[in-house]
Amino acid sequence: MIWLGITIALVVTVFGGLKMQRRRKSQQARDAREALAATVDAPLADRPIADIADRSADRSANPAPPELQPTEVQPTEAQQLETDYQYLQTLLDEQRYEEADRVTLRIFLQLANVEQRGYLELDDLDEIPAEGLRNLDRLWQACSGGRWGFARQAQIYAEHDCNYSDLGKEAGWMVNGIWMEPEYAIYDLDRAPDGHLPRELWRNLLNVFGTFGLSMCVDTFLVRESICDLPEAPDGARETEAYDAAEARDAG
Repeated sequence: MIWLGITIALVVTVFGGLKMQRRRKSQQARDAREALAATVDAPLADRPIADIADRSADRSANPAPPELQPTEVQPTEAQQLETDYQYLQTLLDEQRYEEADRVTLRIFLQLANVEQRGYLELDDLDEIPAEGLRNLDRLWQACSGGRWGFARQAQIYAEHDCNYSDLGKEAGWMVNGIWMEPEYAIYDLDRAPDGHLPRELWRNLLNVFGTFGLSMCVDTFLVRESICDLPEAPDGARETEAYDAAEARDAG
């Protein structure tokens, strides 16, 4: 009888323990479901960081298809050039000469098809269309009453027997024997010498070739027929003067 009582007690104890264990597991499962529901329904700021990170990772693994963006229509070279001419006209009308000088160089690079390269070489000067040069020159002459522009520079060059040092001195490009120092640039029509602007083109060439190379560029460029026809000069007079001076210097 004693052993029977002990056996019954053990059975009751084991079954009671199993029942308590199932009850705890059921409670844990309910707690987990309630916590999950609370997390899903909670605002983003109240959710655990780990949960947000997990959900972000899920979205990254399956990204939404990108929205189609409208294709930008790039302007043609001719359209861009026309825009820059108009902008140059505006700058000159507003007497913003320093900025106009930089825009003139940019147009030069476009005319020579070397804008991406960012500088001119000697051969590029021969490739620039005559009409483009005339357009630039007309704008600079109009804003200065004929005192600035490539044609005025060509006239000064011819007057000094195609001596580029004399041109540099008279145009104010060379001061105290130093060429194209930024501090000596004068963007004021009342104070700047004749032929002083545009000068950024020449400074660009100086940076590439040095003073000796600059003399070659000046000699190549300023005797071009397309920039030696000032409107107020008789037909062909400026061209003849520049070419005759160059030939006389070479012959000597």
